[in-house]
Amino acid sequence: MKPLDFESVDKGSPLETFAVPALTRITLARFAGASDDYDPMHLDDKVAAAAGKASVFASSHLIMAYVGRLVESAFEGVSIRRYGLRMLKLLWPGDVMTCRGVVVDKRVEGGEHILDVDVWADNQRGETVAKGRVLAVVPGKKGAALSRTSAATGLVFPLQTGAKGRAKKQ
Repeated sequence: MKPLDFESVDKGSPLETFAVPALTRITLARFAGASDDYDPMHLDDKVAAAAGKASVFASSHLIMAYVGRLVESAFEGVSIRRYGLRMLKLLWPGDVMTCRGVVVDKRVEGGEHILDVDVWADNQRGETVAKGRVLAVVPGKKGAALSRTSAATGLVFPLQTGAKGRAKKQ
């Protein structure tokens, strides 16, 4: 994905979608290990059934991580100032998720070029399972870098280069 800049983006510009393959119980278990969150509701069918659920289901942190991958790929070289996501529905093993985003506002504030972007995730039935907003400071022009001041605040994903997506050495 090409880096975003203020001049090239308009309100209504979509982000490139990020598709997540069908969730498996293995994915849920691996994420539990990676996040050190072993809530049995996400791992043990008996515990989930006792709580009135059909089966285990995805952790909200896993959904946020997948939407975060969309944010990371769309906002290379940009300063993320805010990223929030609200869960609306549960994701079950076998569900397929597609993460999307669209620019809803752009403005200049305090000399910084700011984008407001709505992000969300839909399941294979077209139901929105999570939605949120990203506030990002972007370069003013195509090919330009953030100012030192803008890059010093927030989370900045480095620009990726090469076929393997490794960050360029400085």
